[in-house]
Amino acid sequence: MAQMAISRATPMVVASTRAVHTVAIRTRSPVSLGLARVGSVRGAAIPQQRVVQCRATSAETEKVKSVKVAEPIATLGAVVGLGWASEAQALEQVFGDVALGLDTSVQLLYLSALLALLAAGSFLVVRQVLVRRELETTAKDIGEKVRSGRAESEEYFELGVVMLRKKSFTQAIKNLEMALNTWDGEPEEKAQAYNALGYAYFQQEKFPQAVKEYKQAVELQPGYVTAWNNLGNAYEKIKQPEQALEAYQETLSYAPDNEIAKQRADMLSRRLTRLQRM
Repeated sequence: MAQMAISRATPMVVASTRAVHTVAIRTRSPVSLGLARVGSVRGAAIPQQRVVQCRATSAETEKVKSVKVAEPIATLGAVVGLGWASEAQALEQVFGDVALGLDTSVQLLYLSALLALLAAGSFLVVRQVLVRRELETTAKDIGEKVRSGRAESEEYFELGVVMLRKKSFTQAIKNLEMALNTWDGEPEEKAQAYNALGYAYFQQEKFPQAVKEYKQAVELQPGYVTAWNNLGNAYEKIKQPEQALEAYQETLSYAPDNEIAKQRADMLSRRLTRLQRM
């Protein structure tokens, strides 16, 4: 089986309430998880219209009427998807009201800004669709090997990672355990599977089991900084601050500039000092 080079590992970062929880993973066809929540304009304050009295010739009036702000917005909203239709309407109202009474060049400037915003939003939506499609394709291809009994430990591991990214943690645990039971690669690479399994248990709030898997990972690969941080986070969840501090200190012994470990170790040190003085 081809070696799973750690240099090709793709990090998966999941924010927790206390620390960043990370799984270093490698897949055959890696797909970036760089999804971003697109800002919504729902609830934005819509300015009241001002009645501007002015004199204008009929020719000037026709010129202003020729600038149609709402039409391209509605079209883009329909292209992006149903989820964007109401946002496009809100944007139309905000930008349209602001543009009232302004000359044509300023109206076009507002329209350009609106179109740029909608274009960026549509790109993020399309990117999410492509990521999901890639995950589905990968899961289908590897799943066929698993069902036919032709899967090796690497395929089980990759399928487990895909299930993690799809947040199907029960299926992830099943496939990662199969990967570990049939592992025929290097022990150091096996640490990645233990770390991924610990992450799956952590997401199910099975923190003692997560601690067990993370400890297996750092025993096989002592310099596995990600697993040390994950272990410290899991220890915090089960109210064992001393062990958590030791885990973060291990991280700092290998990576002195690791910000997560520095912040958590400092906080735990101060907490333990206060407890000792009580």
